[in-house]
Amino acid sequence: MDNPRPYSEWRPGAIARWRDAFHTFGHLWFDHARNGALAQIPESASVDTKEIVTKAIDTALYNTMMILEGVVSAPIDTLHKMEFALIARVYNKDNPPTCVETFEIAPNGEESVCMGFHFWTDGNFTE
Repeated sequence: MDNPRPYSEWRPGAIARWRDAFHTFGHLWFDHARNGALAQIPESASVDTKEIVTKAIDTALYNTMMILEGVVSAPIDTLHKMEFALIARVYNKDNPPTCVETFEIAPNGEESVCMGFHFWTDGNFTE
């Protein structure tokens, strides 16, 4: 797994910076959620069991991305639906911290987080 670009090395331009934020989220999400869950599989588990658990984790994470991307409808009554948004905010370390950039990762990002999932499962966090 490669690491995303450090913030000081994010590329210029709105789309490139969005992609750097996108991959930074993907790296954290995969490292903490996916790899953290995979680390719970006992070493004594069979290869088949490890494959089944890995597939289940990946399916749950991908389905979460489908919710955030709006692929899964979220009706809340006959006249309304709900949309969820994944927002990334970059803060400096001042006291108090100041927000210096904001990115909507999903559902209105430059690329679908469902597509990002495929980059991230391949360990690609920089493009």
